[in-house]
Amino acid sequence: MAHRRARIRSPHDFGLAIQQARLGREWSQRDLAEKAGYPQSVISDMENGKHTRYAERLFELLSECEIAIHAEWDDTE
Repeated sequence: MAHRRARIRSPHDFGLAIQQARLGREWSQRDLAEKAGYPQSVISDMENGKHTRYAERLFELLSECEIAIHAEWDDTE
């Protein structure tokens, strides 16, 4: 079991962390979407860095306040 950690600085970084955690569990986007209760397109949009103005503002505020966000996950279920 590998433990992973990533610093999240943008919506794009967030999407990459979601993708890496999903792949580490050998889940498809459809698998994750079903578990989370979202359409598969939502997972695809997140992983591909498509984000909303809200997400942009959130990460701008975090940056201005010098707040660091980290994601941690293991590569197994």
